[in-house]
Amino acid sequence: MTAELTRRERDCLIAIGDNSTNFPLRLVELSRLMKIKPPSAIELLKKLEKYNYVYRKDGMIMLTGDGTEEYHGLLTSHRLFETLFVRMGIDEERACEAVSSFDFMMEKRTVNELMVGMGMPRICPHGKPINDENMH
Repeated sequence: MTAELTRRERDCLIAIGDNSTNFPLRLVELSRLMKIKPPSAIELLKKLEKYNYVYRKDGMIMLTGDGTEEYHGLLTSHRLFETLFVRMGIDEERACEAVSSFDFMMEKRTVNELMVGMGMPRICPHGKPINDENMH
């Protein structure tokens, strides 16, 4: 079951996924990345823990299997809609910013249908892969 994330929860999940590829994040690093105070970051982490997307151990913050799947689904949705916007003539950076406001609300079925309708694009305007295998 996919949780219905808020924008702030989405941003937190993306921050963790983007910045913990080599080593897990610590709370202070997450707070700095998100430009929020540690108590606010803790509240977000508690919500993501309820969804089984993150866990904390020895001061480290890590994505669970479900969290990793959701993270990759968010990336796929974001990159796909970003590609659509750029194809429609919107500047890459404006497209990225606009898509960030709704990419987390898209259902897997909608993203799948859009992916097919767009001809299965493989790379977003920023040169990053669009991976249809991990959609949320």
